[in-house]
Amino acid sequence: MTVEGWQWRQFQAEDIDTLVNAGGVGLISHCLGAGKTPVALEVLRRLGAQRIAVTAPINTFYGWERHARMFLPDLPVRYIDSKRAEDSLAALKAGEPGIYMVGWEWGRGSVRYAKNPDGTTITDRRGNKVVDRVIREQLDWSKYPLDASVFDEIHRGGNRRSIQAKIMHSAKKVPIKLGLSATPAGNKIENIWSVLHFLWPQRYKYFGPFTETFLRTQPNPYATYQVAGRKVHVQEVIGEKAPGIVARSIPTYVKRTEEEVHSELPEVVVHDVPIDLLPAQRRVYRQFEEDALAWLEDNPVAAALPITKRIRLRQVGLAVPSVNDEEEVSFKEDAKSSKLDALVEIMDDLPESKALIWTHSKRIIPTVLHRLRKAGYTAAAVHGGQSRDAREAALAAFRSGEADVLVATITAMSEGVDGLQHVCSTEIWLSKDESVTANRQAEGRLRRPGQKHVINRFIMYAKDTLETGQLGKLKITQDGLVGADFM
Repeated sequence: MTVEGWQWRQFQAEDIDTLVNAGGVGLISHCLGAGKTPVALEVLRRLGAQRIAVTAPINTFYGWERHARMFLPDLPVRYIDSKRAEDSLAALKAGEPGIYMVGWEWGRGSVRYAKNPDGTTITDRRGNKVVDRVIREQLDWSKYPLDASVFDEIHRGGNRRSIQAKIMHSAKKVPIKLGLSATPAGNKIENIWSVLHFLWPQRYKYFGPFTETFLRTQPNPYATYQVAGRKVHVQEVIGEKAPGIVARSIPTYVKRTEEEVHSELPEVVVHDVPIDLLPAQRRVYRQFEEDALAWLEDNPVAAALPITKRIRLRQVGLAVPSVNDEEEVSFKEDAKSSKLDALVEIMDDLPESKALIWTHSKRIIPTVLHRLRKAGYTAAAVHGGQSRDAREAALAAFRSGEADVLVATITAMSEGVDGLQHVCSTEIWLSKDESVTANRQAEGRLRRPGQKHVINRFIMYAKDTLETGQLGKLKITQDGLVGADFM
């Protein structure tokens, strides 16, 4: 027992011992709902860390603070954000104990032009100035007396050229270092190097030798660069040299799969819900599909670029779009939609009017809320752009029963939200996200320890649209055929 009422599961106790024996440097790759946060905090507690920097998605802050008050009650939780950064960083620089929370998106850094040793600006072969993205000075962790640095959802620092990676690597000399993620390589096996370089910078010193040792590559016929006047093809990574070779090289890697830790959880019953688009939706869909141009209430809307066309087609799959006052494609509150018609029918058939509704689009949420409230349901929403207070109020309303339904965008709530499993066992997917990782994380919000009911998962997809193909792809990826080989 560590805190009153807390009992470790056997695999958690084993992993805590492993990480403590490794001096608190390790990669925690537990599956969703297996307790990465409490495991990390218990390791920090046992090792006596007093000054701890935790970089995490903002939507996980509530869970981190709640667990921190259980495991490390003597350490104040301080926030590093646009309002409190100056005071919090001053306290950290002065060596004051505490858990210092910062979001991945805060302090991305600044941009400057790269310079030659003589001070002149570097230009590329086309004569363009080369941009050098640098860490905002406040988040150069090498300047602070940290005992421990924790990066939650560490795959966000996987792009070795990103500001997030540079910030993470600035903490590589901190004594205690933990990386947390169910998918530490994200969807690209080569991204694991950035994570491993942070944790063991001497063992995984350079990306090139790492690639040569562990990964298979092939030339990209469409991407080249010049070397001494000779055209050279860019080498792209296509997988590991042998399955699991990277994982076997990692000094301290505690990984637990769903099969290992969730065998006691109720099953998930998946209901595929094929939807026929309404005639108005089908008309607009065909216009975008065939001509890359559709008329929305006498307003011509073009979709010339492939990515724009895909966005528009996915919007039409949700409801008939329109053009708002800012001349943006959006949805009216009363927009016609076969998916929302089906949503109300599903809700009416549920034995309990309690459901978690997922969508990839923030713009459809006001329409979903309007339709649900018109049908007599109380509903709250969580989406990108909300303040922390508004988000927590929506979650509290759903947990307390004040709201029957919680409508959420996948990227805004796929990480770090706990407690929903105690009040809900039904989820309805209006659409999936393009990110396989985000979808899988969202699926873990209800299938977690504490869930006592069979989970009913309704997945809607518009027939004869790109959603049909996406659904098939997502089913394949859920069997583990996409992403890093060793994951």
